[in-house]
Amino acid sequence: MLLRSTDAPATKVDVKNINGKLDKMSKTLVENSSTLSQLIEEMREIRKSQQFLSDQYEEMKKHLHSTDEEVKTLRIKNQDLKGHVRKLEAESGQMQEDINNLEQNGRRECLEFQVLTCEESENTDQLVIGVSKLLQVDLSAKDISVSHRLSSASESNRQPTIIAWFCSRRIRDAVFNI
Repeated sequence: MLLRSTDAPATKVDVKNINGKLDKMSKTLVENSSTLSQLIEEMREIRKSQQFLSDQYEEMKKHLHSTDEEVKTLRIKNQDLKGHVRKLEAESGQMQEDINNLEQNGRRECLEFQVLTCEESENTDQLVIGVSKLLQVDLSAKDISVSHRLSSASESNRQPTIIAWFCSRRIRDAVFNI
């Protein structure tokens, strides 16, 4: 087949060659189109992943900000509680000292009597009165508020101590100061 142009001289065209090239180009276009479609799909997936990661990042930023605020609040609360604990510890120490002083004051009317033989049905008031007579102190049962033996001593050869509360400090001092 011959193609003619009005201005150019007639040239012989090889249709088979052109058709072959067109087929080859068509196949290449189809292959490239398929590859291009795959690339476009992969880009869509990448964009979805990127958007998902961006959303997750924003969510984590919000969570981190919220956590930071909570930590600040807890730090302030912790400092307040530490101050409160220090105050309570100081008050507790003062109360312990006050209790100790009260206990000491409460024990001012009592004396311990040691190394008195323990008998089965003893009267500890009478034992204290007997010791007082030996010390030449006139003492009667009405001068003793209460007396009893303490739990047995750790040393097996010692007798348990008798503790006696006197009705007044004056009576206690009379026995003690001998």
